[in-house]
Amino acid sequence: MNKKKGIIIGVVLFILAVAVGYALFSDTLTINGTATAKGEFDLVYSCTPGLTNEGFINADAFASSQIKLDNNYTNDSCSVNDNKITYSAELLQPEATRNFTIKITNTGSISAQLNINSGIDGKTESCIGNYDTGEFNECISGGSQALNNMISTFIVGFEKSDGTVVIATEENVDEIMEFVDDNIENFIIEPGESMYLVLNLEWTYLGNAIQKDNKTLFKETNTIEVYFTQVTN
Repeated sequence: MNKKKGIIIGVVLFILAVAVGYALFSDTLTINGTATAKGEFDLVYSCTPGLTNEGFINADAFASSQIKLDNNYTNDSCSVNDNKITYSAELLQPEATRNFTIKITNTGSISAQLNINSGIDGKTESCIGNYDTGEFNECISGGSQALNNMISTFIVGFEKSDGTVVIATEENVDEIMEFVDDNIENFIIEPGESMYLVLNLEWTYLGNAIQKDNKTLFKETNTIEVYFTQVTN
């Protein structure tokens, strides 16, 4: 295996599959200097509760990650407004989990890129309520710092223009390399291609401390903004 492939494996399997570092993506058209790109820059976002491909959780690459099977949740929801994604779930006990699959498709006519070393910006609200009544009387809101503490984000795969889904595993590293630029700084999705993310809500941040006589209900609502930029030469 050459050095570049080794680096890609490290990036994909350890930085991205384990925790993407809360990457800041851009859905705006940005041109630096005199570089230009002619064509339409357009991305379509979708959010689906749950894991839309069982490979996203069963793949060997995720053996050391924190993606867990959905369990002990209720009243989940997920919506998209342009490049903003809002998702929520009520978690019934510590270690309860709800996953959401995000698909971002390049429907334009020019390449879109995502910087590997960026982060996600957004806001989060956590509420503590009564398990029996379903009422919430204590909520905490926060910005980026709270988001870092309470949300896990995973890049789990890509979809080619012919519909083939490539899961981010070590055995697929050659195909994953097709979505990475030569400097290993950006993921690139060409027109017709897609990127898959998994957003994970899990009752771990406050742990068992807030569970009192099994009567506590924990609700998490998060909104993130996803920013891609166009590729310029």
